[in-house]
Amino acid sequence: MTFRFLVAMVVTLSLVVANTVVLIADYERRLTSYDTAVKEHHQRFLRRARTYSEIDGEIRVDRPPNPLSIFNAGLDRRLGNSITVKYTLVPTLWDTRSHSADNPFL
Repeated sequence: MTFRFLVAMVVTLSLVVANTVVLIADYERRLTSYDTAVKEHHQRFLRRARTYSEIDGEIRVDRPPNPLSIFNAGLDRRLGNSITVKYTLVPTLWDTRSHSADNPFL
């Protein structure tokens, strides 16, 4: 092992640890946001309806955050976390909403 290899290895491992610590906090925030959204949508749409016709043809589906996003966030943060499914509309990627995004313009 040369000195340059040792320095590169230490820097790489310290960056991995620092990135993981930051992304763990972000994952916990997104998981809390997901749990809140699921409870809210369950309460608003599904709890009060006894049959499908009482739902008004609209169901909100939430996507949980990826557990492996603590290592690499990738598209998990940019994709929408919630989508409305209707019997009259085929949902697309552009119909999604993000309930934990930091950017209000998304």
